[in-house]
Amino acid sequence: MRIRSSAAGGADHAANPAFGAPGRDGARVTPGVRSAPQMAPRPELIALHELGSPDALKIRALRDTLLSTFSDRPHGRVQSWVLVGIDCEAELAVLAANLAIVLARLGTPTLLIDGAFERPMIDHLFGMPAEAGLVNHYDGSAAMLAAYPGPVEGLSVMPAGEQAPAAAHLLEQAPMLDMIERWPIQAELAILSLPISSMSFAQTIRGFDGAVIVAKKHRATVADTRRAVDVLDSERVTAAATVLV
Repeated sequence: MRIRSSAAGGADHAANPAFGAPGRDGARVTPGVRSAPQMAPRPELIALHELGSPDALKIRALRDTLLSTFSDRPHGRVQSWVLVGIDCEAELAVLAANLAIVLARLGTPTLLIDGAFERPMIDHLFGMPAEAGLVNHYDGSAAMLAAYPGPVEGLSVMPAGEQAPAAAHLLEQAPMLDMIERWPIQAELAILSLPISSMSFAQTIRGFDGAVIVAKKHRATVADTRRAVDVLDSERVTAAATVLV
């Protein structure tokens, strides 16, 4: 799947008024979502710029597969999916961001979370400040830090945070879902972008509803893929699809 693009186009859904322009008298902002300065999403976000391209259609097809596989929202809590990346940090971030966009365009309030502590990328894709993010929840410096509004209505984004590379080990210490459910963010679906490298990620994904395995073509080994599948199985997280990038 291609991850770079230079074309631009229109949108098939209203842009988020809280994205890139605070507006007069405090423009509409989703509860639990912090206001953001002017931002410039990267052209790799083809779900914004190239809605009819073959790659955008593939991402929408993946969205439809996931929605049909996980059709029932867990009672009283957010539905949670994890994209597990094997040797494909950049491609994983692009896929997760585009998938979150097409879900939000469909009318599903979606929270995108960057779990790439060693090499955060999602803030760059959306043109967001990198100062604070998920790492601040883990190290205790910001227990209720809000997410940023995304470029389409219904999308919120939690970047990893600029201190994330020094705190990658924290991801292994507690279930992500316990933290998500305490955040003051009105989302029906949470998507975690998680490159696994050598980390132990069983604790991180405990309780998640579903997964997509994202692997670098001709680079990801059978052993690494098998390890990811075994961890998902051990945590009873259903892998609905495998994407080669």
